[in-house]
Amino acid sequence: MQVIDDYYNYSPFEDYFLASNGQILITAMERSDTYGGLDLYICFKEDNGNWSVPINLGPDINTPAQDFSPFLAPDSKTLFFASEGHGGYGQSDIFFIRRLDDSWLSWSKPVNIGSSVNTSGMDAYYSVPAQGDYAYFASTNGGIENSRDIFRIELPEEFKPEAVLLVKGKVVDQAQSQPISA
Repeated sequence: MQVIDDYYNYSPFEDYFLASNGQILITAMERSDTYGGLDLYICFKEDNGNWSVPINLGPDINTPAQDFSPFLAPDSKTLFFASEGHGGYGQSDIFFIRRLDDSWLSWSKPVNIGSSVNTSGMDAYYSVPAQGDYAYFASTNGGIENSRDIFRIELPEEFKPEAVLLVKGKVVDQAQSQPISA
């Protein structure tokens, strides 16, 4: 059983996103170092299979309001999330940031992805498939009795993650005809 070291959450809500490499876990939870409401945290896979103590992504990303719904694009550099505290068009808007170095603690300033997605209601749970042509998200805009519906949009160029190459197969040491482990 995998666990998060020093796990606790003061909120009845939490979100999790496992990066495509299986080594990074981004969470939204409320802890003693939270700036207010849910904050975004990062955990790293440890050698024993557990996850590291959650590290708060800091006040440039997290606000006194709710910051939640993390989605790390397959490029492992572009993070989309929802926030009620960065301002915008409605209850919660979707933002993106880009990782600036390998520390996982240095990010660009949050950018609102704009009115093509964000509405006067709750907009969150944004995701981009590896191909990067479309984005999917949930919104209360147009939902019956404030329900959340799922929408698909063509992804604007300025919000596209870096391209990734998906390869399927075995990598073999040609001299020994043995599989090479990752």
